[in-house]
Amino acid sequence: MNTYMLSFTSNTGTVTRQNILDYLDTKREILNWFAAMPFTIIIISKETHSKLSELLRNRFANDITFLLTKTEPHAVDGFINKQVWDFINNPKSSGRWE
Repeated sequence: MNTYMLSFTSNTGTVTRQNILDYLDTKREILNWFAAMPFTIIIISKETHSKLSELLRNRFANDITFLLTKTEPHAVDGFINKQVWDFINNPKSSGRWE
């Protein structure tokens, strides 16, 4: 499983974090996610960053600008709550698509 950090902004002001989360919930490629900050979502997937970026571009087109970065457990740092660190360092599927 791969862990990615999605950081985004809406170019048009029409795409919210909830819009993105609702979309992620419809995609079998997304095994789990965590809405870590207002404009950052941690995503668990078996897919590549290229595939996930393609999904986002196809759905939201020019309405968002985003950066999708693969994170390695225990190879990131920052100041955030333990629940987020646990999600990053111990990635698990939600079981929804299994």
